[in-house]
Amino acid sequence: MELTKQVSTPSEFGPQQGLWLVWSSDAAKKGMEYSVVILDIIKKLADRYPVKLLYSEEGEKEEILRQIKSSIQDCAKVELVHIQAATIWIRDTGPCFVRGLSGDIETRSFKFNEWGYGDPTQDDQNNLDYSLASRIGENLALKNGEVNMISEQGNRISDGMGTFILVKEVEMRRNPDKTEKEIEKILSESIGAKKVIWLPMGLIEDEMTTGKNLPNEKGISSYYTPLTPGGHIDEFCQFASEHTLLLAEVPETDEHPISKENASRLKRCFEILSSAKNCEGKNFKIVRVPTGPLMSNRFCPGDTFFDHFQSLEINPEDRDSDPHYPIILSTSYLNFLIFNDRVLVPQYGSSASSAKIKETDRLAMRILSQVFPSHTLIGIDPTNVNIAGGGLHCMTLNQPK
Repeated sequence: MELTKQVSTPSEFGPQQGLWLVWSSDAAKKGMEYSVVILDIIKKLADRYPVKLLYSEEGEKEEILRQIKSSIQDCAKVELVHIQAATIWIRDTGPCFVRGLSGDIETRSFKFNEWGYGDPTQDDQNNLDYSLASRIGENLALKNGEVNMISEQGNRISDGMGTFILVKEVEMRRNPDKTEKEIEKILSESIGAKKVIWLPMGLIEDEMTTGKNLPNEKGISSYYTPLTPGGHIDEFCQFASEHTLLLAEVPETDEHPISKENASRLKRCFEILSSAKNCEGKNFKIVRVPTGPLMSNRFCPGDTFFDHFQSLEINPEDRDSDPHYPIILSTSYLNFLIFNDRVLVPQYGSSASSAKIKETDRLAMRILSQVFPSHTLIGIDPTNVNIAGGGLHCMTLNQPK
């Protein structure tokens, strides 16, 4: 099938046809199963909107249906699709939906290298993550074009008109053989980018897991990141409309070294976005939303991510007496999911007893309710996936109308 040459990428705040998720009963840490969040998302959307849930093993279908039916009375809008996927992070592994001038939807699949953690010598065609985008396109009988560049949708946000904002550090690390201009040209030809705005780097707690690089309250390196992607933009910046940007902001009273570093980075992002113009030459309205609360945990023997850390040849703390990896969770109020007239907003008060966190929850919800006055905002606790390095936006994929 011949691909459409002139395409655009629909916005996430525009009309949506369905939502894609990947089922998993796994957990980065024992007792914190991803399925808790997956079922909560289904419960809060599938009463009205179609949800397509991928599952890998034919034998698990009945158990998945049982759990769904125990969460939502009417599951008629939930479709289980037997397509294998290696991770729950379908925002990055799934296809990018594009629209041609005639209105027809097609898909584009970028190369994928496990966020930089993958083995570059492996055969990508046999990699479940790498091939997922094209397999979803085939399932939908849509034209699919492969893009000769590594890129994840978690690091690209768009206004639906052709303006894209990306984190430079992430894209250049994925594609060291390409220049900014070469990347912009590929994005223009493949997904309709008319203008690309580059932000220098993401949040410090989203940096790649290479060592114990996050400080404690005293500034001493004490924590790891939980196999995070290296600074994705959807952790701290999102489009709310064609001309409105949401940008994270660290409260002035937060003196934690992690927060102070993020404040410096976000200040630079604000300066860039304040002077930037979209593809039509217009300025952005920027609304600030508080950064997610700093929440820590640890991976211990028996936890899936304890084994992952060891596979990266990272030595645990207290190897002889109490081996563990102390980590900071990937919390974020801006890693939300907008789907037609609903916005699923991360809320952390149920996982933390801190009055300060509950207050920040309310503040984030209040700001977002003012930004989305015609939407229904629904709180959801994403902690079980935040501990695995992602969030609500990372684990969902919007399919536009």
